[in-house]
Amino acid sequence: MLQRFSLVILALAVGTSVKADECSPEQCVITKHYNELGCTPVFEEGSCCPNRFDCSSLFGRDSRKCYYKGVAYDVHTELHPDATNRCTVGCRCNDQGSRSQLTCVNIECPELFQGPLFNSDCFHQYTLDRCCSTNTYCRPNNTENLQIPPLHECQYGGTTYREGQMIYPEDAPCKQCICQRGFNETLAGPWCQEISCGIELHYSRRISDGCVPVYYGRTGCCPIDWRCPDASDSIVASVNITSKNAEHKCKFGQLELRIGDKLSGISNRCVHCSCVVPPLVSCTQKTHTECRE
Repeated sequence: MLQRFSLVILALAVGTSVKADECSPEQCVITKHYNELGCTPVFEEGSCCPNRFDCSSLFGRDSRKCYYKGVAYDVHTELHPDATNRCTVGCRCNDQGSRSQLTCVNIECPELFQGPLFNSDCFHQYTLDRCCSTNTYCRPNNTENLQIPPLHECQYGGTTYREGQMIYPEDAPCKQCICQRGFNETLAGPWCQEISCGIELHYSRRISDGCVPVYYGRTGCCPIDWRCPDASDSIVASVNITSKNAEHKCKFGQLELRIGDKLSGISNRCVHCSCVVPPLVSCTQKTHTECRE
């Protein structure tokens, strides 16, 4: 198992050269945090996945300010509601002693606390611009005698959805979609949008502490945990050293890892951290099956 996992890491480290029509995001390491932090992907010729990211905008930031989507905010400044995602409100830059930190309030939707609907003919309806459900629809009895237009139905992944229902595609975990008229069984349309993990909003302190996100498996979307620098950390050097590996490195605390190097010193053996896509270390929580092997 370890040998197979090492081969996967090595393949990712040196880049995957494939034809354009064969390139799929599933082949790449999860880089959601890079995207939300405003880093720019850098591709080498013939590479399907980003080989590294330009995160120069992250370094040299003023610790007395808060940052979100490339904008600096002074202490006690509130972010405009339109600047954040629809499920986060009241974001404010607060003084936390030696540094500043964004604090926000998450909207808790009533339907999450009401439990499942007992009537199978009822379901919650949503729109992409609202956090919580906008309506609870129940199919009326004797619809044949009522002048009620039928709800639109959508087909995706072998499942039928009704108008207003939320779709979470298994093949695109960072997408959320709404069944609506015009849906054409693809994810490229106004019925879908990218899920925001709110990394800068909720984890600005972690970022400034040099921590890196931990993702679950290879197909997760948002971080499930964070790995922060520790005095016991050390580097397990890669046996495949090339000039290409040494050109760009991952910085983690006081350590600098070459592409292919791994991070040791963590007590949780189910979390694997290595330098795959600089400049940040990539950490993955193994699946339950992988962890037992």
